[in-house]
Amino acid sequence: MQESGAGLERVDVVVPHQASPLGLAHAARILDVPDAKIIKIFETHGNQVAASLPTALHEAVMTGRAVAGQRLLMMGTAAGLTIGGMVVDL
Repeated sequence: MQESGAGLERVDVVVPHQASPLGLAHAARILDVPDAKIIKIFETHGNQVAASLPTALHEAVMTGRAVAGQRLLMMGTAAGLTIGGMVVDL
């Protein structure tokens, strides 16, 4: 976030990796982001591993939750303590 020049308060939508409902809840708690900002597809798509990020992004765009002019935080996780993310301005 520091490298992007934006804090979480300037993020409109969070598109996280969808490994589990507990993982989503934990990420929301750690980031202190309102639930309404988080795109959640686990209940309808399950754990798609790495494919959950593009699927969640597609869902956000197709449902109008991510639109031009917004700032997105996309974040992914992997085995162990690996985490990565990027800030995207639409």
